[in-house]
Amino acid sequence: MARREISRGAVPRPDRARHAASALLARYLARFPHEAEALRPLAAQLAAPAPPDDRRTLPGHLTAAALLLHPARDELLLVRHRVLGRWLQPGGHLERGELPLEAARREAREETGARDAVLLDWAGDGADPARALPLDIDVHAIPARPARDEPAHLHLDFRYAFRLADDALVHQADEVDALRFVPLHELAARDAVPGLTRAARKLADLLRDARAPRR
Repeated sequence: MARREISRGAVPRPDRARHAASALLARYLARFPHEAEALRPLAAQLAAPAPPDDRRTLPGHLTAAALLLHPARDELLLVRHRVLGRWLQPGGHLERGELPLEAARREAREETGARDAVLLDWAGDGADPARALPLDIDVHAIPARPARDEPAHLHLDFRYAFRLADDALVHQADEVDALRFVPLHELAARDAVPGLTRAARKLADLLRDARAPRR
């Protein structure tokens, strides 16, 4: 097989996620500077030599999540995670060389059967995975799992919002027990799902502003 030349200026695939995540974080913090302190662990991991898209990287590694809106109602789809025993937004680890938006789409499809979900392009970036700004970025702790020889660590989570094309969904039985839609205002009003309140409030504000009369 012929050796493929990498064009000048291209990012080698092993560093693709770090490069994109670093650029996205910088633009995200320009919009949400008050979140900088909470996102220090993410900035530090992106500056470290270990690959941030490798789930073995400690103290944390990149993950991605999909905030999936009902096709016709302001409700978010949650999955009941089999291992954690909690209701969460669909999401998970990046595959090596994958970008956060690509991972969010894949995890949504794998865990819920969602196809053709439409990205909410709230920042006007288009659908380019290297450019599309996540609605929320979160750092949260994951407990140790001795059965898998996994120590406690951090998930550095890029969260994207989508509108589902339909509600014909099928959950992934080996990781997900069940699916349910929850009114967005409930998730925005209280910490019903740990760590999701801020993202729910951003999404509620986004939808409200989009429906406001133009002056």
